[in-house]
Amino acid sequence: MQLERVFLLIACAVAGCHDGGAPVAPAPAAPAASATPAEPAGHHPGHSWDEIYRRGQGFKLTPNQLLTDSVRSVKPGKALDIGMGQGRNAVFLAKQGWDVTGVDTSVEGVRIAGENAKAAGVEVHGVVQDIATFDLGTNRYDLIAMIYMDDRKLMERIRNALVPGGMVVVEFFHSDANHDLPHPIDGFHTGELDALFPGYTIVRSEVVEDIADFGERPTKLVRFVAKKPA
Repeated sequence: MQLERVFLLIACAVAGCHDGGAPVAPAPAAPAASATPAEPAGHHPGHSWDEIYRRGQGFKLTPNQLLTDSVRSVKPGKALDIGMGQGRNAVFLAKQGWDVTGVDTSVEGVRIAGENAKAAGVEVHGVVQDIATFDLGTNRYDLIAMIYMDDRKLMERIRNALVPGGMVVVEFFHSDANHDLPHPIDGFHTGELDALFPGYTIVRSEVVEDIADFGERPTKLVRFVAKKPA
């Protein structure tokens, strides 16, 4: 996973860069109220993201457009939001009637997502955990969203976790996007996601030039939507 590189991209957008793109380190933050004793603030796996989510800058706060378009005519069921962050997508899905679980390593992100869900009058099941150790289960979710996450090792687990007829929605940087970014990111190649979901019905698979949700700058993106065989 290239989360630290994505973090560097956002840090540049939030705090500015110097020395050829190195991010200015943010000031140490106070411990998050929701952090557990086993995960001291500043030392848990998602601590790099805590300050980013606390500031709420350098990324879109509104739901991802690909996701909103993809579920517009889909009957709500159980959804998993991988890399939930502040809950912009999870809260949107919950407002549409989905039973949403959101997973993120950031204590602060999950805390804010809970506040946003409460303010919207909906419930989101927030989990502070690395997705690498989170149990996705088998035939569990009708929808899995992986928006600006790029862990290829997850794909087999996602395939297993979707119910027959379930849908996966992915948006991330294209492998050619690096010339537009301050730090290299291991993006998806053209057609790579199609190959990672063999036998699936491809609803949408495209490479576009658009404003990225993270970093909020024009670059090359991959957008992918597919359905598991019923």
